[in-house]
Amino acid sequence: EKGEVSELSFEDAKDKFSIYTIPLSVSRTTLSAFMKTFMPVLVMVLISWLALVMGVGAGANRFTAVTGTLLGAAMFHLSATSSLPPIGYVTLTDKIFIASYLGFLINLSFTVILMRKNDLKQDAAVKSTYHMARMAVPAATVLFYLIAFFI
Repeated sequence: EKGEVSELSFEDAKDKFSIYTIPLSVSRTTLSAFMKTFMPVLVMVLISWLALVMGVGAGANRFTAVTGTLLGAAMFHLSATSSLPPIGYVTLTDKIFIASYLGFLINLSFTVILMRKNDLKQDAAVKSTYHMARMAVPAATVLFYLIAFFI
């Protein structure tokens, strides 16, 4: 496309000004945007899911892994949004990170419940909660992502 020239004049001034407008489209490729913004947080979520594979007695290790990935995601979220101009609405990036935070929160909640039940020597409850956590945490996180994409 070609640029165009338009004239601008003000009511109180006798001079006219020419404005040269150049059509310019600025964008990023989808793969590049995904790799730079969403891939790191998805890796952090997968790492927190791997913590679910740790045995029932490894509550402290699981808590450390999930808390570390939560803090890493929060810092990455700040980094990703600081490269954008300040805006007054929630972007898709914000929604994805919020969905991730909710997934981390559910994972941490199950971890604390497991640690508490393990301390109280409630073996049957520990096993059932552990199996529930291995199914519920990934399912809930995926559900949060679906909601984030469609809201």
